[in-house]
Amino acid sequence: MRNDPGVLPRVLLAVCAALVLAWVGVLLRDHYVGDSAANALLFQPGMSDGEIRHNLDQLQDSGFLNPSSTADLARAQYLLFHGQPRAAARVAEELVRSEPRNADAWQLLLSATRDTDPARSQEAAAELKQLNPLAKL
Repeated sequence: MRNDPGVLPRVLLAVCAALVLAWVGVLLRDHYVGDSAANALLFQPGMSDGEIRHNLDQLQDSGFLNPSSTADLARAQYLLFHGQPRAAARVAEELVRSEPRNADAWQLLLSATRDTDPARSQEAAAELKQLNPLAKL
């Protein structure tokens, strides 16, 4: 048994499988936390300031080890819909810097800067039109 050449590959395969399962667990947890927080922020009016802060923190935490931009988009949408276009624009700017081909991020940047920075809004519109010629501006 000690000199069996098949043991090491099987052990390595088992370790890799355990790591993959752990990663999937983290991604599922992040997805659940992010969706719950986004739904609360976007569809539950009348939350207290503490509940809002908690859900915004949950959205940010859900991005830990998760490459998806969904939580950041939801956070920026919340900020925009609740009268904080500059904060929404900062989040959208981070997204377009890290994901320049993300049409949703460009659309959000366009909306967030429409009144506060018309020049940047025009740049966002041009980028969005290049990514999606059928986009409604």
